[in-house]
Amino acid sequence: RSHSGDIRHYQIKKNHLGQYYVAEKYLFSSVPELIEYHQHNAAGLITRLRHPVGSAGCSSPATAGLSYEEWELNPSELTFMKELGRGQFGVVQLGKWKATIKVAIKTINEGAMSEDDFIEEAKVMMKLSHPKLVQLYGVCTHHKPLYVVTEFMENGCLLNYLRQRRGKLSRDVLLSMCQDVCEGMEYLERNSFIHRDLAARNCLVNAEHVVKVSDFGMARY
Repeated sequence: RSHSGDIRHYQIKKNHLGQYYVAEKYLFSSVPELIEYHQHNAAGLITRLRHPVGSAGCSSPATAGLSYEEWELNPSELTFMKELGRGQFGVVQLGKWKATIKVAIKTINEGAMSEDDFIEEAKVMMKLSHPKLVQLYGVCTHHKPLYVVTEFMENGCLLNYLRQRRGKLSRDVLLSMCQDVCEGMEYLERNSFIHRDLAARNCLVNAEHVVKVSDFGMARY
């Protein structure tokens, strides 16, 4: 559905290499990857895929490409559910945005990070959108403490995921995880970004066991 409300239909095609596409320049190994990418990037379509037509259900927010001001979220729209972990800069909690969308909310402790550093990290994440990178949904900077709101990754950090399943994961699964990280890092390289702190502790695993690169605080253009 376009900004004017018109409904457009696009045919998902498959090339001779088995890759899926709507716009020929953007190729994907699976239909879910294609859909996830186009939720954040128009890339040849009339608009990003914002929600299923005819569905009143919730969908992941499409935020890539917005200006910095448009990333600002109202903290009253956030519901905190439970703590997921603690780090050097604060606490990460499971929550909901607008009572429907599960998100991870990173609370920045006062004094742990300057507001300028916080904004720089957020601005890095705002420029990035890829199926193998954890997606930023928004920030809260008009009050203290500061919040970063990202997509929720159900299986937590890759380091703990691997330790808990030591010896139980097949070679194919491990290879697929390596490929996920490589795809995310290749995207960063293609866009002239250096992560500078890639480690299993800085990668997250979702419910489908897809690994995504996270923690861009050290990333530089």
